[in-house]
Amino acid sequence: MELVALVYVMAPAYAANMAAAFAKFWPGWNRPISRRWLGDHKTVAGFLLGVAAEGPLTGRIRELCPAAIDIAGRTGFADIAALARNAACALGNDTGPMHLIAATGCPSVVLFSAESDPALCAPRGPRVTALRRDPLAGLDPGDVLGALRALGVVS
Repeated sequence: MELVALVYVMAPAYAANMAAAFAKFWPGWNRPISRRWLGDHKTVAGFLLGVAAEGPLTGRIRELCPAAIDIAGRTGFADIAALARNAACALGNDTGPMHLIAATGCPSVVLFSAESDPALCAPRGPRVTALRRDPLAGLDPGDVLGALRALGVVS
């Protein structure tokens, strides 16, 4: 199986500032984008990253796309970097691991709410796209797929 996608998710329960965490959470993880992006092709292996407390969220994504491999709570920074170097792309919330992933050169789409300004704090790199919506729940899955297409990682 080919590693095609690397996904970092952030559950609201993990962040110290709950209001900011909920603002940074994209409900699109639970929509058909997960299935369309991760599960349409039998050669896709999507990795779901996060901390152990995010298990309920990554579990819901796995229900939509059983091909995804849930490794939440089982990775450190070195593991994330190694996965990212071999990934075709990454999709994730505005979180620290996305900076690490982008630094490896992995094509990345990073989702921002009004809680932070991508002009000031987005991951940097030649193949990084930031999508910002206020509220983040207003981000259409089609826009995410469009950004992935623009990076040349999905058709």
